Amino acid sequence: MGELVAIKWGDVIGNSVKIRRTEISYRDSNGKNIYEIRDYPKTEAGIRTVFVPDEFSSTLRRLKLLSGTQEYVFWEDGQNIKAMRVRKRLYYICKKLGIKKKSPHKLRKTYISILLDNGVDKRLVQNVAGHAQISTSERNYHRNRKSDQRKEEILSSIPEFRSAKLMF
Repeated sequence: MGELVAIKWGDVIGNSVKIRRTEISYRDSNGKNIYEIRDYPKTEAGIRTVFVPDEFSSTLRRLKLLSGTQEYVFWEDGQNIKAMRVRKRLYYICKKLGIKKKSPHKLRKTYISILLDNGVDKRLVQNVAGHAQISTSERNYHRNRKSDQRKEEILSSIPEFRSAKLMF
């Protein structure tokens, strides 16, 4: 979420978005929450370009029109929206829909699982996720979402298995 709320319009070029900064939050000595945008992400792998599917390009154009002279893509009252605000809004929407509360991190895991389940090149998934190693995406983020029937179809379609003869 920190990377999302730190996107500026200068980072958006056509259907691509350059990820290169993040929001951090901490409490100051008086216990007040402080939010800052850092001009770099958590890791070097976090500096990346993410491509937005064509189906969403009209949404980006509409956001740009609504933004006017605002610097940040996601803003309210003249400043960027804070990650906590996005998280709370997501929880509110889940409640209104009557579904189990989903965190932004859970949505990220689901997105990565969908990409991997659909055979998207692992290096592309690694780049989109901002992971230094694909094993991070596979080990910590990938959950096999295929139904048992689909798993059976996949295994049954393997040529070596179809031509195997019983050896009993």
